[in-house]
Amino acid sequence: MNSTKDRSAAAKIRGFSLVELLVVLTIVAILAAVGYPSYTEYVTRSHRQAGKNWLYAVADRQEQFFQDNKRYAASLTDLGFDANVLVLDDDSQPTEAADPNSRYAIDLIDIAATTYTVRATPVGIQAERDVDCMVLTLSHQGGQDQSGTGDNCW
Repeated sequence: MNSTKDRSAAAKIRGFSLVELLVVLTIVAILAAVGYPSYTEYVTRSHRQAGKNWLYAVADRQEQFFQDNKRYAASLTDLGFDANVLVLDDDSQPTEAADPNSRYAIDLIDIAATTYTVRATPVGIQAERDVDCMVLTLSHQGGQDQSGTGDNCW
């Protein structure tokens, strides 16, 4: 009678079998294989949105500059930014061009007294991941464009 109690007690404290462990590891691997690409796509889209926000911020300053001076600014420094090319890090803050966490370079192109285009060029890992949209541009008329072939860039 005592031996059956020992067997039932041993059965209660027994660990996982190898098959159970392999099933759990397989489930975790499948979830990781599905989840990681979704996560990286989400991060890429969020950095793209930050780049677009900066395009709108520059455009807003250009419009204010135009109201004050009856012409658009020729450089970002004329608009009060620290450099003529703004490099944004992964926190959407201006940083140095050599920063390994940089995501976008914002600059002005096609500048004239009555026209301008603001460009956001992906750099670093953003350039590798965001091949659908690539370079984003915003014109003085509000025209939005991208160099990639993606459908949902703006």
